[in-house]
Amino acid sequence: MPDSAIDLIDEACANVRVARETSPEAIDTLERRKLQLQVEIHALSVCQLIRSDCPCSVLICIHLQRERDDNSRERLKIAQKDVATIDDQLAPLRAAYELENQRGKEIANVRRRIDELRAKADEAERRYDLATASDLRYYAIPDLQKSLATLEKALEEEDAKKGGVSADTVTPEAIAEVVARATNIPVGRLLSTEKEKLIKLERTLANTVVGQPEAVKAVANAIRLNRSGLSNENRPIASFLFAGPSGTGKTLLSKTLANILFDSPDAMIRIDASEYSEKHSISRLVSLN
Repeated sequence: MPDSAIDLIDEACANVRVARETSPEAIDTLERRKLQLQVEIHALSVCQLIRSDCPCSVLICIHLQRERDDNSRERLKIAQKDVATIDDQLAPLRAAYELENQRGKEIANVRRRIDELRAKADEAERRYDLATASDLRYYAIPDLQKSLATLEKALEEEDAKKGGVSADTVTPEAIAEVVARATNIPVGRLLSTEKEKLIKLERTLANTVVGQPEAVKAVANAIRLNRSGLSNENRPIASFLFAGPSGTGKTLLSKTLANILFDSPDAMIRIDASEYSEKHSISRLVSLN
């Protein structure tokens, strides 16, 4: 593949690995909320260290309330209760995340071990150490490959139960997100093929622009003609003159077409002729160009 395509896949793989090695958003949100509550609890109370008079000099921690009004004591109880609730919510999420992370590490370790044994087998063959090479090729490596297949099958079954894909899998959506960040083109447009959009172009335009079938058909045919490569490449895609009173859909058709082709109704240059009715106002049009 081209270097740019390899770089794209490499960045998508890196994003998946970073996402796997960092805590999920749900866990991170709960942990941040817990930290805020702990800060609030600490503000409502104070821990004083009092050295006892006994010879062993034992430090005794006495938990005293800093604020003694009823509202502060009530808020302290609510904050402590919220912390306990968050702990109950975090426990299953952390367990599931650690289990999934552990399975990913096991699979990665087995794959790395297989690569190491293959390198050792190649080295043994170069040294003509047939005993070591045969043991690695026909015993050690196949056993690890069976273990890897078992782990991957278990992971696929678990993902199938969840109705999703593995966190270690680089999907087309993940690659599309990388392209979307680099080009500012929405992911939905990247995942839809050009053929699908051209086939549905007339229908999509008609859903928005009602009562103008001739204009919609002419615009759709011009776009399809250009995309199919049958139009003159030295000329514009098409030139249209939409005439009619206000409210017939001239501007709406242009905005809808821009939204379909470029995913934004603002991806167009609109020049309102009524603003250039005076002779001296044409200078604004020249400065615009």
